[in-house]
Amino acid sequence: MSKSKKPKGVILVSFEYPPRRLTKTSDVVFKLAQHLTKQKVKTHVITFDDWRSGTEVEKKIIVTRIPNHIPNNISPFSTIMNLKPAYQSAITSVLQKEQIDVIHFFNWQTLPLLIPWGSILDAAKLYTASTVQLTRDASSSPHNDGIKKVEQKSLKELDFILVDSIDVMKFLQSDYDIDDKKVLLQPLIDINYSKNVYSIYQKMVEKADLEKEEKKGK
Repeated sequence: MSKSKKPKGVILVSFEYPPRRLTKTSDVVFKLAQHLTKQKVKTHVITFDDWRSGTEVEKKIIVTRIPNHIPNNISPFSTIMNLKPAYQSAITSVLQKEQIDVIHFFNWQTLPLLIPWGSILDAAKLYTASTVQLTRDASSSPHNDGIKKVEQKSLKELDFILVDSIDVMKFLQSDYDIDDKKVLLQPLIDINYSKNVYSIYQKMVEKADLEKEEKKGK
């Protein structure tokens, strides 16, 4: 049996990362990054921070923090849109210097990065969905409907989606029209989360390599 192919480089794109903690996602991303470095995968984390900025190597993890003062924004959505160019610039900077096989997005706040940018990214694109707008606030309003529309467009750009709960999975299938084959239940609290996600990365890299070989043969 051939040895599974591992990714050479991974970018984890998150709206939170220690010491900034808003939800359980922050520590999940940290533990995943640690696991990847133990597998000798070049690991970048690109994240938002209220006041910290710059790029530092923390326990072999390359962390880039993008600052944006929250009081300067009129809504969560304006915060996201203001951060979008800085996130994309940071990701592009890494892609220009290193081989990145997988880009893994966390938190709905990172999804706007994929519009319309996602289709030109060569790396496999993965998203962990812990919520969708309909689980955060199901009421209809221009603000909520706008965020849902952004989610719908962004989710279409992804190669694979990991969901934290059955409820989120049901909404993706019924209200967001996402192909069932692209969605997998993977709770954030699973003690094997990092190990399982790493295995998914390996499969995504193997699939990408196979597709490249098939294109060469045509």
